[in-house]
Amino acid sequence: MKKYIFLIFAIFHFSSLGQSKKDRNTFGIKYNPLHPSKSCVECESKLLSMPADVRYGVFKSGSFVFFGMTDADWFHLLIDHKNDALALDILRKSQYDCDKEEIRSNSFIKGIMTRPVYLKDIKKSNVGDKNSYDILVPLCELPEDLADSKDLEFNLILIKKKEMCRYMRFYDLPEHKLELLKLDLYMDTLAFNEDPAMRNERQLTFHKKMEFTIPFEKNKYEYKAEDLFPLRDSLLLNYYNITSLKIRAYSSVEGLLEKNIELQQKRAESITSALESFQNIKIKRDVSASENWVEFLNDIGNTKYAYLKNLSKEEIKIELEKKSSKEEIEPILKNHRKAVLFLEMEKKNTYLDITEKQMILKFNEAIEQKNIALALELQQVIFQNVETQKYNSKILEDLEVPEVASLLSILSNRVVFKSNQQISNEISALTAFQRLQELDPKNLNIKYNIAVTYLSLFSQNELIIDRNKMLVLIKELEKLKYDPRIVRRMMVNYHLIMCEYLLVEKKYAEKDKALQYIFSNYKNTPYSDEDLIRLAKYFTAYNKQDWAIKMIEYRVSKINITEDLLFYFINLTISDNKYTSKPAYRTILLNAHNVNPERFCKMYDAAYSEGGISFQLLEDDYLKKNYCENCDKSLKKL
Repeated sequence: MKKYIFLIFAIFHFSSLGQSKKDRNTFGIKYNPLHPSKSCVECESKLLSMPADVRYGVFKSGSFVFFGMTDADWFHLLIDHKNDALALDILRKSQYDCDKEEIRSNSFIKGIMTRPVYLKDIKKSNVGDKNSYDILVPLCELPEDLADSKDLEFNLILIKKKEMCRYMRFYDLPEHKLELLKLDLYMDTLAFNEDPAMRNERQLTFHKKMEFTIPFEKNKYEYKAEDLFPLRDSLLLNYYNITSLKIRAYSSVEGLLEKNIELQQKRAESITSALESFQNIKIKRDVSASENWVEFLNDIGNTKYAYLKNLSKEEIKIELEKKSSKEEIEPILKNHRKAVLFLEMEKKNTYLDITEKQMILKFNEAIEQKNIALALELQQVIFQNVETQKYNSKILEDLEVPEVASLLSILSNRVVFKSNQQISNEISALTAFQRLQELDPKNLNIKYNIAVTYLSLFSQNELIIDRNKMLVLIKELEKLKYDPRIVRRMMVNYHLIMCEYLLVEKKYAEKDKALQYIFSNYKNTPYSDEDLIRLAKYFTAYNKQDWAIKMIEYRVSKINITEDLLFYFINLTISDNKYTSKPAYRTILLNAHNVNPERFCKMYDAAYSEGGISFQLLEDDYLKKNYCENCDKSLKKL
């Protein structure tokens, strides 16, 4: 937590948040939006020319509200006259209740304005923290009864020569500058007993994640084990146990909401029970049920029912109850009854009762007999038992594996596991891989593991890794025709890291080229939702929100999108009428409400509360209508 020095003489208390519009005090500050003064025009020009890396905003700490800016020089370009000042407009969430009309005021103030803090007081009270802000100015102290309130928002008023020139709202947009795309070290895992059905599973270790969609028949909710035999075979449940299952169960939109949700819950529970019958362990489950408004609105777009998109949910249900509508639209509705299953699985342990001592003897015997397939199988079991803490990690040192080329996969696996489990550090892993490379200089998987470890070290401290050598390693894999999808991911990671170094070195043109490379290659690289949200936050950190939006927008109307990616897209776009005014935006919001209704409704909490973007979003008539339709009928009162 940051520490601040509070200089009280520049801080002003306020009260009377309940005062009427006509009583609002603007402290003699003028506002002329049609004919702004020369000072305001110049101020606006300076704001537009300000570098994107200069950050500023308003935030609350304890009972105090501060203005912070990362560049003192730019601040003093903006606030440079004795009658220049900063103030706040403080709003309450209750002003935006669903049963209240849009906020309208004869002044520029929507809530309560705090007394302006003029330049002379700013100079006295600046308590800038050099680790974060060059300028840090306390603007007001909240009264005791509001100090802990999470239902307030603070808009900044920038004043030039006693005229309001800029009224600014702030949203909390999560970002980070460096989190690499996931690149797992290669671990060689031969199939159990060389079963042909498992030969495509060589690169999987103990765990895997899978996704399936199961269609539902109308009104059917009981599922027996035999109904899921095709799914069982696809999941290779002879070799894997399902450890956790997340189900998003969807009904078609016609009929009563309560009945639809109940039906979907029964279907989801029935599927889970049927899957549990294939194994001896319980499945950790997470079930959500909702109506499939997303695909319904998408699918009626080019049909005679397109007009329904403009109606409320209740009005749509009334239309669908008409006999003629029911029969005609059923071919569309039948495709909307389904469950999306997200499964986490782990390989079955066929050596449950073997002690550490017995396992060491069995493994060493397999090595001595040069039974590589058995040794790999036993090694995987040992790793699994170390991971679950059934075995002590010291067992890894008791396994006798001579450093010879024929045992390279087993030797490499040990290095990978120790690195993944942080039993050894990455520098030790790099040294070990380089030593193993001497056994087989042409081994592509060892070259790959060296490159991945280099990348990770490169992201932490360039003093360890030479950037040119890093690039040579990736180019060598490309030349040797290693999987091009993986090579592209490595190149993206290389450029992610280079952006950071080039920015520090103030080589802005080169940094922009590296950033452009990342964006230009996203279409050619298969990205998971986890990858997309990392890159979107990265672009946001570099003020490339438009790139972030473009990269992820194709996913937001899909019902199998991950929750975090969907909500991040909304966070990026919801304050921009360019997006919210589009009819398709309703589908995105409904998708978010289906995925997590509580999180969806919290978006309209105060920006300073957990999960809140801003309740001022409800100034948008469309967003307010959508909110009031899908959340509580009225906003929670203070």
